[in-house]
Amino acid sequence: MKKLISIILISAILSIVSSCRKKSTSYQDFILEQLNEKLEALNDNDEKEYLSSYSEDSALINDNSEEEIITNESSNEEIKKIIIMPLGEVDEYDLNYASEVISGFFGYQCIISEGINIPETIYGNENEIDAGKLIEEFKYNQNTTIYLTEEKLRTDNNDLRGYTTLYGKTIVVRSKKEFMRETLIHEIGHTLGLDHCNDMTCVMAINNDAEDSGDFCKKCTKSINRNQYDF
Repeated sequence: MKKLISIILISAILSIVSSCRKKSTSYQDFILEQLNEKLEALNDNDEKEYLSSYSEDSALINDNSEEEIITNESSNEEIKKIIIMPLGEVDEYDLNYASEVISGFFGYQCIISEGINIPETIYGNENEIDAGKLIEEFKYNQNTTIYLTEEKLRTDNNDLRGYTTLYGKTIVVRSKKEFMRETLIHEIGHTLGLDHCNDMTCVMAINNDAEDSGDFCKKCTKSINRNQYDF
């Protein structure tokens, strides 16, 4: 009897253990299944979020790049640069005034550079700057450059306010406020292809202080507008 009871108890215990094991395994499977579903959902969300973020970032980069290209193209077409170079000692006020005149009249962007010493090789016989020698000395400028100086300028036997060559990139101007504005405009006009004008009211005329309007005449304006010039 006791033996039978022991067998029954052992069988019951084994049945309970087996049931527990089955339940435990089933529960573990259920938990694993739920975890897998959650992990898949998380992966899907992460992937969607990543794709969304990548798409937005890419669009932002493309938009910025396009804007930068447009800006640069606009700058190349519309904003020309000109360098103002002090030659020897030049008053800061004169440099700023020259920049204001050029940007105000032509719309060019002016860059005031650090000054340079006057080379001995550009002086003439009377210890005055020979404008022709200066042009020759600095003829390899890549950008249009205005050398502003307080020294007197000469070419041959003529006293000068400014000097350049037709379509040139090197200009020299004396820093005297009483005539600096008209001289700057006049010399830049030569670099744009304008020769001396017969209209005495035109800034491109010479020996016309009493009649100078400080602006181009209609003929010179049309001549400039017919062509495209980039510094």
